[in-house]
Amino acid sequence: MLVYIELFSFSITKVVFIPLSWKPLQTKTISKITIKEICDLSEMSRSTFYLHYPDQYALLEDIEKEVLEKTFEYLKSLDTEANSIASIEVLLNYIKDNKATFGILFCQRESYDFQKSIIQSVQAYLRPTLPGLPDALKEKYIYSFIMHGSHSIIVDWINNGFDVDSKKLAELIYHICNTIVA
Repeated sequence: MLVYIELFSFSITKVVFIPLSWKPLQTKTISKITIKEICDLSEMSRSTFYLHYPDQYALLEDIEKEVLEKTFEYLKSLDTEANSIASIEVLLNYIKDNKATFGILFCQRESYDFQKSIIQSVQAYLRPTLPGLPDALKEKYIYSFIMHGSHSIIVDWINNGFDVDSKKLAELIYHICNTIVA
């Protein structure tokens, strides 16, 4: 029984660190946030923090993994065709509904690993629905261009305070991508 309690306590502690770590990330980059700030915010000791993470970067990595998992769980639960305006709109609405999270992870330079991971994951998710191109080498670069271009559009959208309706932006992204592939 003691082992169960320790394991349960361990997961609760990690869960507490993750949401409370968002607040300083909204105004500072991860390199400017101290372990002391994270511990003060979560009301836990530094030794408890170091029991779970070697540094703030490991905490950010945990946050990124969790966001990536939850995003794809959400997308897979939807009843929309993967490569459609509707699916892009749903993703954009999800990003907008979670603007603090995605504002940090999509827009901060120090979150490049997350940005790369989500681009690769979305590409893998969409790959079965995308038309194949006759030249495999060109296909690799065309789809890379599409994914990074779409990411840049979304970053601009976030930075501009979601100034365009998500349906209109979904249509724009969809049509740009299809024009490039055509």
